[in-house]
Amino acid sequence: MKQKIKLEFYFALLFLTFSCSSNDDSIDCPKKQGDLNTEINDIIKFNPRFVTYAKVEGVLSLAAVQLDDDCLFRAIVSFMIENKKGRQDLNKLDIQNRFNPSTSSFSEADGDAVLGSWDLLETEPAWIEIDVLEDKAMEGRFHSTYLHKTNQNDFHSLPDTLRFKNVSFKAELIVLSDDQ
Repeated sequence: MKQKIKLEFYFALLFLTFSCSSNDDSIDCPKKQGDLNTEINDIIKFNPRFVTYAKVEGVLSLAAVQLDDDCLFRAIVSFMIENKKGRQDLNKLDIQNRFNPSTSSFSEADGDAVLGSWDLLETEPAWIEIDVLEDKAMEGRFHSTYLHKTNQNDFHSLPDTLRFKNVSFKAELIVLSDDQ
């Protein structure tokens, strides 16, 4: 249970940390971690500043966070996957069981305001493949399509359907506790 609370704290900290403006001279935008560079729907640039993961009770929580030029939080694609190498099929995130492995979701934001959320479209192929899983780094690929959630706000600027095609990534480990 402590690990789940730490993971929720981790995501909240990511969200708040990345919603700080670099126009404030006292705040520097954190250095880039990990690597992922692709286009959503083959036209919208998605180049996250942070591609990181955490280990929680045998599950890996992977997140790719995009910031704008002012270091404001703009988007995140996240995955909960099994702690193992190989290919895993992905399923729609169930908020009641959000720590179950093999799930994924996407959100768009404007600083600290969420503009829209997208669920995995389960009628199209969705997978993640971990090729390298070391002590402090992970490498792999994913392929997924997301559909904007109904009954959500209408402030999102991205299309209702988001497609990521065979995207390669390198992620760095974020340590949530000493027992990792």
